[in-house]
Amino acid sequence: MCTSTSGHVVAIEPEANNLRLLPKSISANNVTNVSIIDGGVGTSAGYAELSLNDPSNLGMHSLRQDLHSNNKVNIEIDTINHILENHSRKIELLKMDIEGFKIDALLGAEITLARTKQVQIEYTPKFTRTCGRDPN
Repeated sequence: MCTSTSGHVVAIEPEANNLRLLPKSISANNVTNVSIIDGGVGTSAGYAELSLNDPSNLGMHSLRQDLHSNNKVNIEIDTINHILENHSRKIELLKMDIEGFKIDALLGAEITLARTKQVQIEYTPKFTRTCGRDPN
């Protein structure tokens, strides 16, 4: 959790339980410079089906269609460009953990990337392939 007060954090979370935990974490860490966005990101605005992972790993929810989850929810998605269009300052760090959908998120962030100093992503070629994208 970022504890600096000189910047601003925009946290985007599509899953309801994780979304409920974010304010608790922010409060427990005495952080006041965080905005929370309910939803996911992609190449365009719309809706998508989020497959919920089992309780052993609540960070593995995904839009990937290869998951054999019996628990799926529809979520609203938007582009990073649109979500951050009113954030006029240079972005120091754009961090993504999107379980295979980083390419889609990046395609919806081309304007934002031009004013971003660093991008940090986790990379799993298998997940990228199952999302219909070439990891190369």
